[in-house]
Amino acid sequence: MSDEKIIEISMHCRGGQTCITASQLLAEMAFEKNF
Repeated sequence: MSDEKIIEISMHCRGGQTCITASQLLAEMAFEKNF
């Protein structure tokens, strides 16, 4: 069994571009921090 952690993040948005932009920024930050 691996030691990798899985973290689930749930965003509740009301349409528009806000949730998409926020999730992309979060993914880029996690990638840059080698998370």
